[in-house]
Amino acid sequence: MVVIGLIVTLAGLGVYAFNNTGQSLAITTAATQVSTVVAGARQLAVTSNARTRFIILADSDQNEDAWRMRTYGILKEEAGVKLGSEPLFTLVSQLEQLPQGVYFAPFTDTLEVKSTDGEFFDEARFGTQQIQTKEDATYAYIEFLPTGGTTTSTGRNVFMMVRGAAPGTPLPNADNNRVGIGVAQMTGRVKVERFTK
Repeated sequence: MVVIGLIVTLAGLGVYAFNNTGQSLAITTAATQVSTVVAGARQLAVTSNARTRFIILADSDQNEDAWRMRTYGILKEEAGVKLGSEPLFTLVSQLEQLPQGVYFAPFTDTLEVKSTDGEFFDEARFGTQQIQTKEDATYAYIEFLPTGGTTTSTGRNVFMMVRGAAPGTPLPNADNNRVGIGVAQMTGRVKVERFTK
């Protein structure tokens, strides 16, 4: 009886460890993918001598439900083109999404947030699929200069990813499974930090 009890206990621990590893893998993979895109936005700014923006589609009624707090990409400034008094930024990457169950945490006093008339989504795609857009979209962003630095301070170039049931609704144990990404203002260097309790 004792032997059977030990076997059941060990099997349960093995299943728990496997599930926890799978959950950790999703957010670790997301952190790697997102940090690579952020670094790509910086590199594009330097090589094209133009401002770029790493963007996250925000939790806003202007955005489609499926996009909110899961979708990210890169915009690039169109040289000499204005949208009213603002420079025009257009989408130069495919829109990507975080793995299922991983979301960007709500932005609190960090990333700049902007609403747009949606022009840069004219050619927006997930892979080869054209996506339908509303007239407006709201996105948070980190803007890179041709020098490789950013327009905002290091303290504002910070965002977090968490496992969750929905945007803004982290899982009860998500504190053990969240990742922060920050960008240094002067250099544009990307730093990934894993948080555990």
